[in-house]
Amino acid sequence: MVEENKSLSGRLDEDLQSAHRQMALLRAELSDTNKRISQLGSSSSSSTSTPSHGVSDSMGNNSNPHNGSIGDTSPTHVNGIEGK
Repeated sequence: MVEENKSLSGRLDEDLQSAHRQMALLRAELSDTNKRISQLGSSSSSSTSTPSHGVSDSMGNNSNPHNGSIGDTSPTHVNGIEGK
């Protein structure tokens, strides 16, 4: 019984350490993702200040922020993100 408890304790410790490592990796990945989103937001806001004319990115998305007619209130789609 005592040996079983020691064995179980050892496995739990290993699982806990593994979970901590995985959590650290996920936090780093989340931080990188947040930085990338911030960069994309920054570049998106700077690109909307100067109108582009029918420029497409490598995915074929039109980056022209003025796709619709003047006063058009329909949502626009840029890189899979719906915006207004």
